[in-house]
Amino acid sequence: MHLTLKREATQPPEPNMRAQQRRFDMFVEEFNNVRPHQALGQERPVSRVEPYRRPYPPRMPPIDYPMSFQVRIVRPNGQIKWKGDRLFVSNVLRGEAVAMLEVDNDQWHLYFGTVHLATWDGRKRRFESPSPQ
Repeated sequence: MHLTLKREATQPPEPNMRAQQRRFDMFVEEFNNVRPHQALGQERPVSRVEPYRRPYPPRMPPIDYPMSFQVRIVRPNGQIKWKGDRLFVSNVLRGEAVAMLEVDNDQWHLYFGTVHLATWDGRKRRFESPSPQ
């Protein structure tokens, strides 16, 4: 499959990303919906797809942090505002609510949901990896 993908969708490369994406999308459509596959008894992959048993919501519900947490929304640049400073958290979490929980004098755990992402050390003014549990 990878050799076929490379040969049919990337060589020669298209002049720009948009054109390359269109070419890739056309390949995926043909590969999954039109072409029979020997490994599938000459059936098309689309004929083997089954709906996932567990439904997914169109949007995840907001995270409900306890009152003892300080909640911040991650800005488009991956930062949160914290005590007058802007701290880089992650570009992946843009628009998401994260929370800080004070665990010691100016030591804060940064959470996304139940996941402890890092510890903010206010005296050193930097994030540190969470200690292993």
